[in-house]
Amino acid sequence: MKIHKIKSSISNYISVLLFNKRLPISYCLFNFFFNKLIVNKKNLNHTLKTFNDEGYTKIDSNFLEEVDEINKNITIKEKFPNRVEYDLSQNIKTKIIKNLNDKLKDLLNNLKKYYNSNIIIADMSIWSNFKPKEISSSKEYFSEKFHCDGYICNYIKIHINLMDVDKTCGPLNIISKKINKKFIKDFNYKDRNYYNNDNNYDYIYSNTGKKGEAILFDSTNCFHRATIPENYRTMMQLILFVSPFEQTEQSNNPKFSDYLGYAKPTGIFNIVNLFSKYLKNKLNFKR
Repeated sequence: MKIHKIKSSISNYISVLLFNKRLPISYCLFNFFFNKLIVNKKNLNHTLKTFNDEGYTKIDSNFLEEVDEINKNITIKEKFPNRVEYDLSQNIKTKIIKNLNDKLKDLLNNLKKYYNSNIIIADMSIWSNFKPKEISSSKEYFSEKFHCDGYICNYIKIHINLMDVDKTCGPLNIISKKINKKFIKDFNYKDRNYYNNDNNYDYIYSNTGKKGEAILFDSTNCFHRATIPENYRTMMQLILFVSPFEQTEQSNNPKFSDYLGYAKPTGIFNIVNLFSKYLKNKLNFKR
């Protein structure tokens, strides 16, 4: 095993012990101080309070109109053995992002106040997961093992159902961040490949719902997984990016690669420098 992989394994192991999350220790420290010093937890509405306490929350808005538009216009981008990724023409994508920004306006404004920073839709992806012909416990087909996404907490997700989703459709499972410690103990969790997967505790949240419904969740602080559908499940994912800049230009054709370095920083200097930008945002941010 290479030295950087050994360091990464040790760092993640320490994070599980100290912070009840499987992330690099530097990311856990960033998230800890970000939560303590940057996040504004005053006067939260029900949606933001649930998000703050649990790490996930259903969104009040319904996106059925946008979902129908997407379903009519998606084209296959790439096929994998158990997954198909889709794309939209630039005109349709621009229209959808504009409509999403309009419908999410109140939520995005509330998130701006919560994070003391600008929020942008940085990425949009659409895919279907299909049941594998043969299922082996030694394989992972589409992130169906519990994990935390390897970014800092300026990376947030919205999942929108492009179809009705019940428990047979392979819904997203989420663990509330406030019980991460209990989850780790109950599952004897070491990492995504080493934990007791025989348990089916009732605190595992299953993101079922109707077409057009959506959920906001903090995928860096919540353990989560996909599950295997009996047939298939089609979803749309939005990445919301908490910007470290006082002013952020909105783009109708966002590329998350432009922001990746700020969501996945490397080196202590870059991490501390990034944190200082968010601290400056808080001091200057206009509510």
